[in-house]
Amino acid sequence: MNPIRSNSSARPLQLCSHPPSRSQGLSGSLRTLVFLVLTSLLASALLSSSGLAAEPITAQQGILDLRSSNLEEIHFLDGHWAFYWNRLVNPLSLRSPEDLDEASRAALPETPDLFAEVPDDWNSLDRSGSDSTAAEKGGTGIATYYLRVLLPEEHPPLSLKFLDESSAYALYVNGKLYGENGRVAEKEQNYVPSYKTRLYELQEKGPVLDIVIHVANFGHRKGGLWERIRIGPQSAIRQYREGRIVFESFIAGTLVIMGFYHLGLFYLRRKDLSTLWFGLFCLIIVLRLVLIGERLLHDIMPGGWWETLLRLEYLSVYGGLTTFIAFVHSLYPGETHKRFLQLLLIISGAFALFALFSPTLWFTHSIDYFQFVLLTAIAYVVGVFALAIYRKREGAIFVSVASLVLCATVVNDLAYNQQVIRTAQLVAVGLFVFIFIQAFILSIRFSRAFSTIESMKDSLQQYNQAYSRFVPEEFLKYLHKESILDIRLGDQVQESMSVLFLDIRDFTQRSERMSPAETFGFINEYLGRVGPLIRDHNGFIDKYLGDGLMALFPGKPQDAVEAGLAIQTAVQVFNQELSAQGLATIRIGIGIHTGLLMLGTVGEAERMDGTVISDAVNLAARTEGLTRIYGVSMIVSQDTLFQLEDPTRYNYRFLGKVRVKGKDQPVSIFEFFDLDEKEVRTIKVVTREDFERGVMQLHERQFADARSSFEAVKRAAPDDRAADYYLSRLEKILVRKSAKIAD
Repeated sequence: MNPIRSNSSARPLQLCSHPPSRSQGLSGSLRTLVFLVLTSLLASALLSSSGLAAEPITAQQGILDLRSSNLEEIHFLDGHWAFYWNRLVNPLSLRSPEDLDEASRAALPETPDLFAEVPDDWNSLDRSGSDSTAAEKGGTGIATYYLRVLLPEEHPPLSLKFLDESSAYALYVNGKLYGENGRVAEKEQNYVPSYKTRLYELQEKGPVLDIVIHVANFGHRKGGLWERIRIGPQSAIRQYREGRIVFESFIAGTLVIMGFYHLGLFYLRRKDLSTLWFGLFCLIIVLRLVLIGERLLHDIMPGGWWETLLRLEYLSVYGGLTTFIAFVHSLYPGETHKRFLQLLLIISGAFALFALFSPTLWFTHSIDYFQFVLLTAIAYVVGVFALAIYRKREGAIFVSVASLVLCATVVNDLAYNQQVIRTAQLVAVGLFVFIFIQAFILSIRFSRAFSTIESMKDSLQQYNQAYSRFVPEEFLKYLHKESILDIRLGDQVQESMSVLFLDIRDFTQRSERMSPAETFGFINEYLGRVGPLIRDHNGFIDKYLGDGLMALFPGKPQDAVEAGLAIQTAVQVFNQELSAQGLATIRIGIGIHTGLLMLGTVGEAERMDGTVISDAVNLAARTEGLTRIYGVSMIVSQDTLFQLEDPTRYNYRFLGKVRVKGKDQPVSIFEFFDLDEKEVRTIKVVTREDFERGVMQLHERQFADARSSFEAVKRAAPDDRAADYYLSRLEKILVRKSAKIAD
């Protein structure tokens, strides 16, 4: 509470992190922020003044007259108390007449050394007139405070509320001991300090109260009744104290959550040091909150911890200021100077070491000097925020408002505790405002973060869609990768799939008559019709090969066959459109084979590509190439045909056997002619037996019989290019055979 005294050293506060700020809507945010500040100030002011008298009455010459006051409210025992230095006056010798009128006129029972202002320490009092041999200046010693309180004849049961006094006291009312805080003794070795807060419920029913307080201090630089003493109805005093405890506990709990939350943010994202400094600052402030004000930690810990808790109280000042400046530096590195932070760290470290290892009477003096460091730091922070706002840094206005409100309350407390002004301790109010502003800033920050995430999500989906056009998602799936970012050189997997090769016949001659733009436009128009058909049949395009492509079908081989037939249908429709435009039609070749494939990545560190390596790929490419030789549209290997669920639903014929490099046995290939013209398809069905007999006779080297079989096919189907191919091949064989016989 008190930035000057040991019991309440200065505690600057800061904001956790800077939220992004935009020019649009800023005025609305500022209006909301101002509303939060005013609401917070009003709520805290109402809490701190709950039940207090509107116009406080002060004691004069050791007498406080409350006869005309409303004792349903809480009053302060402020003013001039009778002060007896260096002696503990017997409370029974300081009794007033029981009659109210007589007490109001009677002199004090014992002439005091002087009248001391309460609340205040006794260090500044002129004690030269006392008959003691003690030093006239300084905070150590003993004293008696006396106050006569005049009450109405009828008043409710009253209570006295003490915060802490420096640094041990005993309370007597009307000669009766109501309680001690610590142990009051004339010798230092018998004295025990304590800062526990106390509430005393008085049993006095008369209109006159003789309040005697014995005070001893041998452990702090300042001594005396330095905190305000409250008197009021027992219920109102209890409610006030409970309200203060709830308020301080609420702020402490909130800061604990915020502190660990921001430390968690730093753990997850260590580049942002502002979250680290703010998290540490919050925890330091929590420690300070429970050490000052209602002294929650003092009430919990046993009396022997007074010195340790006092050292922690001072350390919280030095640590709080350092973490605050470090926080500001991490927010605005361009507006701050690293050397200032380093210098502050050295100075605060020196003060902290002094507080750790020196006697309490020594280090409690250090706060007077640290005030200059504190004020310098506040001026520095004001300059940094002004520069940040001038340069339009993100969040500068919000951070500045929150921090400057807090700094203003710190300055107020500095002046209040030096008796420069007579306001109140407002650091708790500043902290209350700070929490509201911080909550407001966090709400903006999260709102914008969610908006950013949504925007990034949309962008990421677009990027993924763009990448999937180059690297099929199915390729990643079979490599067991979630994203293209997970791909590494050498990733591979082996799977059984069907491979489909597709190519346009004689496209090179066609492209020579077209411009580059026309060529690419034609290819893209054609492939735009083919690609969806492959995906519709559970396949994906592995790569484009100029005017052709290679597609993979991980599922059933029937998917590849059905895709091939669907492509032929699409090409027929495309050719009708070309004919309508007066353009030449196209012919395609399709080759399909099923087998084991190795999918993986090849290349080097800076450039890699996905590829498929297998004999199955070579054979599929070979079958597509054979469509040119045999003059057919679609060839399927035996490995694909034999794995079809129902091969009889298709029209096909045996074309022969081909050898592939790496294979010991030749592979049978078959023409699928379901999409040929109806007349051609009918003829092929009729001549299939003769055609397949001729193929087998050729493989069995029955060349004459084979020629007869293919000639029979030609008579029924003069345009059968496959029969032409075999007849031409047989003619060459028979010519070579005749030549050998002749030789």
